[in-house]
Amino acid sequence: MMVRITLNDVDDEYGRIRFDLSIDAQNRPMKDMVWFGFEGSLNDLENSHPVMLNQSGTIDLGDAYDVHCRYHKTNLLEKEIKVKSYVTIWWKYETEKTEVVYFIEAITLLT
Repeated sequence: MMVRITLNDVDDEYGRIRFDLSIDAQNRPMKDMVWFGFEGSLNDLENSHPVMLNQSGTIDLGDAYDVHCRYHKTNLLEKEIKVKSYVTIWWKYETEKTEVVYFIEAITLLT
């Protein structure tokens, strides 16, 4: 089943990230391919940009970012996909690392 999940930063109600994922019968993300999504607002092109999530749980912000700010880790692929589940993203910018907790705010069926 294909779904779009919306992650919302627990400390910032505007910090949303969306990913399209295939999930199995146990509501676990399938790790058989790269997944796409976007960060930011649906209706604000200046504050929205695409993201990619690979099979190892690495978020790639794309080649517009310096290599030291481009790749970040998440435990999303290890989580059951259900509303109010918590997900962590470890953002890395240069030498600074920040752990941010998100919750699954919404799940939309795409099939």
